[in-house]
Amino acid sequence: MFSVSKKFKKILFLFAACLLVLYIRYLVQFIKDEDSNGQMPDKRRLLVEFGNLRKSFKDPHLLSSEYILIVKNTVKYKSTAEWMLNYLKLAVKSKVISDAEGAFYLTKPLPYLVVFDENTIVRFLKEPNFQSARNSILSHSIPIVAICFNIEQCNYHARALLPSSAYYKSYLKTSDHDLLAILKRQFVYENVNSNSLVFMMNTESSEIGNGIRPLVHIPSENIDFSKLPSATSDQMKRAAPISAYFDQGLSDTFPKVVIGNDLGGQDWFYKVLFLEACNYLTKRKLTFGLNRLVQVDIDDVLLPAKLRENALTKSDIDEMIKFQKSVQNLVPGFEFKLGFCGDFFTRGRHPEEIEAFKYLVTEKKNSFTWFPHLFRHYQPHNLTFNKLREEMVENRKFAVQHRLPVKGYYAVAPHHSGVYPVVQNLYQLWKDIWNVSVTSTEQYPHLRSSHGRKGFVYNDISVLPRQLLGLYTKTLRFTDYPGGIVELERDVRGGNTFFALLLNPVSIFMTHIGNYGADRLALYAFRNLFQFVSTYTNLKLMSADPSVMAKCHFAVFPEQTIPIWTMPCDDKRHREITPKEFKCDSFPQMIIIGPQKTGTTAFQFFLSAHPDFATSLPSAKTFEEVQFFDNDGYYLKGIDWYRSRFPIMSRSSQVNFEKSASYYDKYKVPQRIKSLLPNVKIVLLLRNPIDRAYSWYLHEVSKLDAAPISFSQLIRLNSSDSEWPDFRSKVLTPGFYFKHIRRWLETFSLNSMYFVDADAFAANPAAQLGRFVDWFRPKTSLHNFNFSAIIEYNAHKQLFCLGKSVSAKNCLGPSKGRSFNSTYDKLLSEDRDYLINFYLSDMVSLRSFFLKRNVTCPQWLLNLTSL
Repeated sequence: MFSVSKKFKKILFLFAACLLVLYIRYLVQFIKDEDSNGQMPDKRRLLVEFGNLRKSFKDPHLLSSEYILIVKNTVKYKSTAEWMLNYLKLAVKSKVISDAEGAFYLTKPLPYLVVFDENTIVRFLKEPNFQSARNSILSHSIPIVAICFNIEQCNYHARALLPSSAYYKSYLKTSDHDLLAILKRQFVYENVNSNSLVFMMNTESSEIGNGIRPLVHIPSENIDFSKLPSATSDQMKRAAPISAYFDQGLSDTFPKVVIGNDLGGQDWFYKVLFLEACNYLTKRKLTFGLNRLVQVDIDDVLLPAKLRENALTKSDIDEMIKFQKSVQNLVPGFEFKLGFCGDFFTRGRHPEEIEAFKYLVTEKKNSFTWFPHLFRHYQPHNLTFNKLREEMVENRKFAVQHRLPVKGYYAVAPHHSGVYPVVQNLYQLWKDIWNVSVTSTEQYPHLRSSHGRKGFVYNDISVLPRQLLGLYTKTLRFTDYPGGIVELERDVRGGNTFFALLLNPVSIFMTHIGNYGADRLALYAFRNLFQFVSTYTNLKLMSADPSVMAKCHFAVFPEQTIPIWTMPCDDKRHREITPKEFKCDSFPQMIIIGPQKTGTTAFQFFLSAHPDFATSLPSAKTFEEVQFFDNDGYYLKGIDWYRSRFPIMSRSSQVNFEKSASYYDKYKVPQRIKSLLPNVKIVLLLRNPIDRAYSWYLHEVSKLDAAPISFSQLIRLNSSDSEWPDFRSKVLTPGFYFKHIRRWLETFSLNSMYFVDADAFAANPAAQLGRFVDWFRPKTSLHNFNFSAIIEYNAHKQLFCLGKSVSAKNCLGPSKGRSFNSTYDKLLSEDRDYLINFYLSDMVSLRSFFLKRNVTCPQWLLNLTSL
């Protein structure tokens, strides 16, 4: 038997004891890290909370049927109300009223909230043109928010909107109300009855700390208190009125809020109150909850300063560490994230700066979390694959050499190059070398309009939107900030930065190391921001790992997972960070979107015979179609892949185009096309819907040995039938032309769309092609081309073909044309009559729309009795 010595047993016991101690230390540290009291919040709880925020969200591509309507006077610019609602990534439509306009209607689908902006509530209340809209709002109990120009307008119109009893049975009350969720419950407001409120701000509230300026400056002597409810008290007179009236709508069925401010000034309170009102009236449909995840990135942390007086010092680093500790009660778990380029470490220009860099990298590195840029701060879009790889490898060696606490799953590219517009090499090498799963940028979809910034996922890397604090590499002193310290305070205390934090559940702020030296602007700004949020709102600021932040962001915005590609050549900043060899002229100028079985393939075939029209290159999988915008697999390949599907431009008159009939009825397609190709022309072929439906049915059953269900049975099935709903929908739904065209017109103007009479095209394709070319480029030589000279009727195939001298493949395949349908029974007259009634309402609406807008109607649509 093998015997274990006492000495060996002692060694083994000591080793086990050491492991136990290490494990206990690990548990203690883990608990500290996860403790929500001043440390990182529980990750699982966060994900559950953020994932439940928008349970009311439907399919993101169906939001056009669920929207907020903003009624305004002008179309020239977006109002503050539009800006804030767009920030929330909600479906918002605007309707501009004019003096020349007739009756104002609310058409179906109806909005779930109507915002009367720019004092349009005046016309809504008084003018007979709005009677129909008033009836719709009353009958459907649609809540409204009225934004007036000033307090006097608000008080006046509130009398017309709210029940009269609300103004004569009032009494002072300071209890809480469910409408206030974001704002601290430190405001005096009067309950004018059990359903109505008048909001006031109590400037004497002890919760407004010393040195904090009043929320809204409204001199009380300028207020006509006779316009307020009669029971105003001395306490209300000492308060600064926040003129906003709320009524629950129990008397007239629709709840409403009237706000006495145009939201365009510095009075941040009104903007928050507007959001509170919209949120409350829509049953929290707008809410992000109250949790806000915050991260502050410091880019180029080892970048040398140009001037000695602006150089980073050891005391600046100590102050950053002190700041982190001081805000733990405001932002639990807060810690600066430092971005580094290793090559900068040895390039300090000033003695105190060199010492500060050594101090940071050797003694204080563990006080922060680090993330990589590139070694030499090169822009990835200018680098080859091998050079980019070399830069990342060198930076990783630097991090390992100096034992920097890098959490490799987060990285930021210099100048955001390669993140968007996407450079595929960057994403691939990030994964290979750093195992990156999260990055951030302010470039998607565009740098400007911060409220429009979004996230997306590419190559399994989450890209989060980055917010700007207005502190750039050259913003080192208070005098460098536009407007000085006053404007900086205004920005963080109720300005754009505050609203960026309020309106985003996840906020990553970009700063630079220079903002922490000199006047230490960043520390000043963030201290004011965090204190302001804590003082006046119920928001809970907290920090989390970038991976958790990414999961929380996409839990709230699942529709942002797939990016919406834009044209880099149309954006100056995007053009600067796009590879020089990228060409934009090969993208299509025209797209035939369908629908199927209307002659789209023939239209593409004959049009491509024109010397100036070049169709997309054929594919082994999708044949003559591209299917880029409706197929997520192809779409995620990116715009380089899409561009490669078209011929290279050989002359200035060349017109590239594509045909994908699958685009027609996909909800996500119009916006995708518009974002990438804002000036593209859209072509639809309109065949009478009865014949189109039968043709599609025959096309599908021709692939089978026998028809599984007759056409007569299929069209009469209940739409909820569990066995054939998809097949029935594919046969019948595309024939509702007006429904689909109206949806496309939400994105494209009528002038950019062309409608081909498909029945007339089948009878005389040359004539219809000539009319299209005249419409597409009426002032060029394109229309001089004679299609009649190259298109001829083939009696054997019973369809039109190109002349043999034009193309070796001069006819379409055997599944095209009349000979295909002739092998099957003709459509039964009773089925035709059934479908005429089935589509009648839609056809009548389409005809009325075309005639009203001076659009040439197909002959079959003008004479419905001939069907």
